[in-house]
Amino acid sequence: MFKKWVMLGCLLGCGGAVLASGLPERVLDAQVEQAQGASPKHFGYMRFYKPSLQIPQPLNLWDQWFSSKIKQQHQRALAVYLFNMYVVTRSFHGTDLRTLDLNTLGVLDGFMRCHKPFDFKSVSRFYEQNQPAVNALLRQFLQARALPWPAPSNQEYARWVQLLESAPQRYGKASYTWPQASLWGGGALPGTQTKWENLLKQALQLGKKQVVLYDEPATTLEDFDSHIVSKQARRKRTYRWVADECNYMSYLVARQLTQAAGQRALGNAVRIYTLTAYPAQGEFLTPSTGTRFKLANGKNGLLWRYHTAVLVIAKENGVYAPRVLDSFLGGTYPLSVSAWLAHFSNKTVFTAVPFWRSETVENALRVPDRLDGTNLWVDGVLYTPAPVLQ
Repeated sequence: MFKKWVMLGCLLGCGGAVLASGLPERVLDAQVEQAQGASPKHFGYMRFYKPSLQIPQPLNLWDQWFSSKIKQQHQRALAVYLFNMYVVTRSFHGTDLRTLDLNTLGVLDGFMRCHKPFDFKSVSRFYEQNQPAVNALLRQFLQARALPWPAPSNQEYARWVQLLESAPQRYGKASYTWPQASLWGGGALPGTQTKWENLLKQALQLGKKQVVLYDEPATTLEDFDSHIVSKQARRKRTYRWVADECNYMSYLVARQLTQAAGQRALGNAVRIYTLTAYPAQGEFLTPSTGTRFKLANGKNGLLWRYHTAVLVIAKENGVYAPRVLDSFLGGTYPLSVSAWLAHFSNKTVFTAVPFWRSETVENALRVPDRLDGTNLWVDGVLYTPAPVLQ
């Protein structure tokens, strides 16, 4: 699609290309919460992060370089992973789990909250060096609640560490592979869909009024050979409507959901993820049929290097009901995970990041001061439409 600098950093925008950004590795210091509830489904036993509207703050320079906080975060993240693997393995897979597929969603949550990216290729070494601390946390997790299964063995822990080490990665995050036999279920979702449709419609209204601003240097090589042209003056400023960008649209949806969760409108033990699909190989995502994704409005999608939606897991009538809110593929209608997956080929991998607000993204989303044909003005600066891959 396009590659532009977004404000002060780079961020992946939907529609295809790598947008600038790199969301900083900021995290909440919120405690991992033990899910409560009597549901026999595995979500009722896994550890997870509560949604929060707090904007996380980065570590200061001293903590980044000289503190033990980074190592402690990594130890806790690995302990959360091993505990959640225990729950998932006992609930569904038995002992023959060979890959971290999408059925194991949630086991990687702890790593998404670390200030510094975890080195997944060296998990075995990290576990060997930090085993006493990691095992101490595991004992706390296991003792916090009576579970209906025998405790895991050291051999199982070692096998789960090896699985993590072999997981595919996307932009420094371990990802889930395509589920060989989906355990997500299908058909109609329990409970009413009205509140989810209303939340999606509210987010879409915001997305149609706001734009994402991209700002990059436009200096050419010829400019550096000139003694006349200023090297600082040239800038290329473009924009995209938020409703046309899956990454930013998903951000608005997840923020709306988090606000509703904070008002107890979504029940207890709610989990909110930004769920992103990437091609397992090659440059572009491939749909399950044809060469282009069919959008909810009946049109063909653009070329996508990835696609982001929102996954919310909440209880409906006592049952955990995962939903995908995707204004591109589902419109304002919530999809089951199986229905959402049906849009993609099995040559797809996924990341699932517990949602938290980003100051960088918040600053990049703006309401135009005025429109000028296809161009627009923000803070007295003219922005033109950003190009996209057709």
